[in-house]
Amino acid sequence: MASIEQIHACIDRVRDPGVASDIEVVWKSHEDWPAPLSTDQRTPLRSTSPLHISVLDSSFNPPTLAHLALALSSRPLPLHQVASGAQQDASYEVHLLLLSVTNVEKSLKPGDPSFPERVKMMIELAHEMELHTNHPSSGNVAVAVIDEATFVGKSAKLLRYLKVHHTPQLGQRSPLLTFLIGTDTITRFFSPRYYTSAEAMNTSIRRFFLTPATAKDGEEGDGSQIACARRSSNLSDEEEEELLQSPEVRPYVEAGGVRMMDIPSDQAAMSSTLVREGIRNPQDKATSWEKMCARPVAEYIKVHHLYCK
Repeated sequence: MASIEQIHACIDRVRDPGVASDIEVVWKSHEDWPAPLSTDQRTPLRSTSPLHISVLDSSFNPPTLAHLALALSSRPLPLHQVASGAQQDASYEVHLLLLSVTNVEKSLKPGDPSFPERVKMMIELAHEMELHTNHPSSGNVAVAVIDEATFVGKSAKLLRYLKVHHTPQLGQRSPLLTFLIGTDTITRFFSPRYYTSAEAMNTSIRRFFLTPATAKDGEEGDGSQIACARRSSNLSDEEEEELLQSPEVRPYVEAGGVRMMDIPSDQAAMSSTLVREGIRNPQDKATSWEKMCARPVAEYIKVHHLYCK
């Protein structure tokens, strides 16, 4: 496992404009990542279809079982296919746990673990993913850091990184990124306040979702997608419907760029905030924080006395 010093060095490289490092992969489950593995887990799988990569981008403060449920989720169907009763789409072939050292809403607060400590917990979460052998691709995972605040910027940097550094592993396949988010995050994705203007938002979002099939002459796009998990503490059914039918969002829902999904209700109710509150208020037995984390993550928190200040 990467040391704190090695992780610090990776973070310094993505922050240094003179280095021009878009992404730093801190840990990966096998040397040929992101090449998907065949069922014997030794030989890279050959194909020419799009390579489906899930990207779980979060502050991981700390990682919870909700993060794990998101990371192990299957590809959701477009909503019009869900309405027709179609079956769930297949699993992602590649997984990436991504930590941004720049966040448009969240900054380090007193008592929060450092970024390297969070990366350590992310690696523990990745190991936990590897144990879920009922998910064929769960052993094809990496942990990385990036210095980018927006999903639009992350998509562009990730695609550039994959094409520059992993062409042999990609082969003839084009990466298709799906960002795994919660309903609290999708409202920010489509909010003009996180862009320089409403026009800039529309331009950026169009490029994020744009596929060759929908591009006009001379247009280029990432062809990325969003898979949004319903969280028990966020949007009501009415608010979700209002969001998905809004003029800014509806075209991407209809095109399959924005997809909705459910995770188990227990995990959907968990959050990093509840974990932190449970650690800082141990007398509150109603918040059993250890039950909301994978065991290796909980052990790391206890051994290193995180969130106790």
